[in-house]
Amino acid sequence: MATKITHYILVGNKRYAYSLQPAQETTTIICEGAGIRAQFPNEQVPIVLAELAKAIMQAKQEVEAQSEVIRFRVTPTEKQMMEKRALALGFKNMSSYLRAVALGRI
Repeated sequence: MATKITHYILVGNKRYAYSLQPAQETTTIICEGAGIRAQFPNEQVPIVLAELAKAIMQAKQEVEAQSEVIRFRVTPTEKQMMEKRALALGFKNMSSYLRAVALGRI
């Protein structure tokens, strides 16, 4: 069983928990505040952690006022590729992933 290590990060004046579950070549990072629940190669973990506060702030901003709808069509293959990439990057849903891509955040 993998060891789960819980830490906290202060953003603004609120404390957000995040967990690390290291394995041999990957580490699972879970941070509900940033909407992250994904495995990352061990060499990428410091980069993800360095950007964690920024990801939490962006997640908070996205919750504010999303009243506009944008729709577009894709092929089944394109949809599958987008879903696979979104999951690999730790996004909870396609909307968050596509919003991040369109706004140049990733």
